[in-house]
Amino acid sequence: MSLTNHICLVLLLALEGCGGAPHANSFSLALVQPQPPQSTWDSIASAALLMAVTHGLPDWHPRRRVIVETDSGLISPSSLPRLGSFEFVLLDSAQAQRTANEVGDLNILTVARVLVANDSAKVSAVSHWVWQQRPDRVGMFQSMSACEFRLRRHNATWQIDSTFGCLIT
Repeated sequence: MSLTNHICLVLLLALEGCGGAPHANSFSLALVQPQPPQSTWDSIASAALLMAVTHGLPDWHPRRRVIVETDSGLISPSSLPRLGSFEFVLLDSAQAQRTANEVGDLNILTVARVLVANDSAKVSAVSHWVWQQRPDRVGMFQSMSACEFRLRRHNATWQIDSTFGCLIT
């Protein structure tokens, strides 16, 4: 993306007031209780979500209520980290859009791009905005951030040992 496009994106964000977008902490949706992992994928996804919810991503900051998108079909209660200080809501993209239309813009998480080889793995934690659809909003654009992590299996547990990199678009 060129410098001009980056400047335009920053201006669009400022005009849309994204910095003050609601974090949707006060709405009422069904909370999901984390369950024990049932597979290698669950353990890896849980480690990636644990890192994201406790340390954040470039465009997602830790908050008590965490909305996780389930469209990949790989996220379930068994892939959520077991943290007493966080509450999880699982939504597919249609549910997320309906919720954003009701309560305001949402910044939600998902896990993607898993690669497992023996006792190591790579996984990405991704955040993206679901914008409230309203008549005064002209045009929509995609905004997301992601970090890719390397994990190692240690004593039958998957643990993140490094971050390959993070980006924001």
